[in-house]
Amino acid sequence: MPGVRPGTSCEPMMTTVGSQDTTGPMTRDELKELACLGFNADLTLQSFCHTAAYPKPVDINTHKDLPDFFSTRGGVALKPGDGIIHSWLNRMLLPDTVGTGGDSHTRFPLGISFPAGSGLVAFAAALGVMPLDMPESVLVKFSGELQPGVTLRDIVNAIPWVAIQEGKLTVSKENKINVFNGRIMEMEGLPDLKVEQAFELTDATAERSCAGSTIKLGKDTIAEYLRSNVSLIKNMVARGYEDPKTLMRRASKMEEWLKNTCFNGGR
Repeated sequence: MPGVRPGTSCEPMMTTVGSQDTTGPMTRDELKELACLGFNADLTLQSFCHTAAYPKPVDINTHKDLPDFFSTRGGVALKPGDGIIHSWLNRMLLPDTVGTGGDSHTRFPLGISFPAGSGLVAFAAALGVMPLDMPESVLVKFSGELQPGVTLRDIVNAIPWVAIQEGKLTVSKENKINVFNGRIMEMEGLPDLKVEQAFELTDATAERSCAGSTIKLGKDTIAEYLRSNVSLIKNMVARGYEDPKTLMRRASKMEEWLKNTCFNGGR
């Protein structure tokens, strides 16, 4: 379809779904309620980043049981100590797709994501779609070039600073104004950022109370990132990560995107 207008009730296809360990057991229970024996989302990832450092006895049991629960349904299970979910989930992304995750900072630097609770994450993983009332959007457009000494944190802070100057964001809690609240932040004007840098911008939109975020990046930047990700995924399969079929399917789709997208003479 050509597009979705704000306020439209729709069910976008969930290409990438992330579940983290503090909500993972609840997501597991929801999946059982849905009688899910296999994920319809193209890739569902389970991490153990919140409880790996100082696990309680219940967390140790979760670390033992949850990986098999997800991998037997075609999901990808990380290992305790692998790191935070966002770093891994970002490496699994396909451009121009939609996803979700059980963490408020699930803000894809490629495509778009809408964070959700454990129930919706289970729904999205099981059925491959998620009910959504399409939010309005706010366009943040950068102009010119990055000046020497200007850091990514400066760019992140420039967004609310300009909004405050224009009266679209207030600091005081009384009669609060926040143009970003419940809206999608669309960012343009920084096409040469690395994808890892772009995530710093999309990730910060959670602090603006945005419903989601998306950033426009150059094809060369995305292609470089995907090539690296294909190598990472194949290495994960070689090291015994489950589910290998799901991982190789995602790697193949990345390679297909690289093949079909024209950049630098189709290299």
